[in-house]
Amino acid sequence: MERLLVDGNELLRFHGAIITCSLGNDGVSTICDKKFCGVCRVIGSNVPVQAGFSSLCQKSWEAHENGTVECLPNGVSARKAIILCRVIAGRIARTHEHGLVDGEEGGFDSVVRSTGCKSKSSEELIVFNSSAVLPCFVVIYTVPSSSFGKMQSK
Repeated sequence: MERLLVDGNELLRFHGAIITCSLGNDGVSTICDKKFCGVCRVIGSNVPVQAGFSSLCQKSWEAHENGTVECLPNGVSARKAIILCRVIAGRIARTHEHGLVDGEEGGFDSVVRSTGCKSKSSEELIVFNSSAVLPCFVVIYTVPSSSFGKMQSK
């Protein structure tokens, strides 16, 4: 099924990724083929599917936090990207507090689960088919190493 022929339940979601190549530096606009360059993997071949699904966030800050976890073990400054994606969510199942999914009949294209506490509630969209995700805009920035301690203490 071709991505452009699908029409239904389109959402905008964010995906956080690290950059290990020179994309965006000094006018470089060519994507690399490095296995761990998250932004080039997303731009070049859709959002990476891990364990059969892609995870996208409702808020850009959550996408930033998810991507920054990859940088924490090294404790060094890292170039990151927030990618705004159009997503064809299709039929959506919703999870409950106990991890149970609404609608036992199956046939879902994606699942929504709540993240955060009630005062800062947000949703994470888990898409089972990476072809339903179209990266649209990329914002590249650097995470200073001094901010890693602050993020770990949250």
